[in-house]
Amino acid sequence: MLHKFPLALTAAACVVASSGIARADSVTPRPQPTGRPIKVDTGSLNSTKAEAEATIRYWTKTRLLKNSPSTEAPSPKSSDPADPVPTVGRIVFPGFNCTATVVGSDLVLTAAHCVKRYGVPIGKLGAFVPQYSGGNGPLGNWPLADYYIDSRWGIADNPRYDYALVRLSATGHDYHLGDKTGSVRMSADPFKAGERVDLLGYPGDQDVPYRCKTPVSSVKFSGVDYWKVDCASYTDGVSGTSFQHYQSAPWNTTTIGAVVGGYQEGGSTVETSYGSQWDSSIYTLWQQANAGSTAS
Repeated sequence: MLHKFPLALTAAACVVASSGIARADSVTPRPQPTGRPIKVDTGSLNSTKAEAEATIRYWTKTRLLKNSPSTEAPSPKSSDPADPVPTVGRIVFPGFNCTATVVGSDLVLTAAHCVKRYGVPIGKLGAFVPQYSGGNGPLGNWPLADYYIDSRWGIADNPRYDYALVRLSATGHDYHLGDKTGSVRMSADPFKAGERVDLLGYPGDQDVPYRCKTPVSSVKFSGVDYWKVDCASYTDGVSGTSFQHYQSAPWNTTTIGAVVGGYQEGGSTVETSYGSQWDSSIYTLWQQANAGSTAS
């Protein structure tokens, strides 16, 4: 059975950037409405400068290419190869991949299962490669540093909280990634029934991103609501891909409303993908992650 989560563990504007892309200083979500605050689970993937430097050295073009075992077009094919964009890239660990989107000066958004599963961080040598294509990343490799996950993801990997923010290490770079690429906003406002969403993700067997434009719907499993899209050819590696929607004023720009993950960790077939439905706690998660990022 095909899943969109890593199959071998070691212990995505959201889709298309434009000249009007939001800058890092305008990404802050709206304040969280009154309610019970959430607990944020934090941890480190590359916790020292030496580990970050080792990660940069590890991800050569040869290793990046080998991390994608095939370049054959997936079948059936309803998504199309697309040009890479600066705000979307591939998360790489030895043997598997995910997708992430830049949402802050030093922050990327992805699925929780891309950084921690069964209560254990994925491991070392994790990096984000923005605008990845064919073994190349024009902005270099960015070691993953600290992750921020809703603590309700927990040891049992509760699928309704399968989303995470990850701080990037500045090791090897003299600037903050989001300050150069721009950042994409996040919103917990629900998608409208039948709303068309836009996704740009990296299938694990491809070396370029694949784009999918499709209506989104709400589905329920075990009493929990998830978002659902039909994007055939979305194989392993697209976990963490952002669902993009447009929101009118005062947020008159593209926003992210979900990421591939959640039910079946994103889906068990190449035809259908799922995403956890966010509530207002996503704002608390972003604020704490951003505070941790800017304090570093």
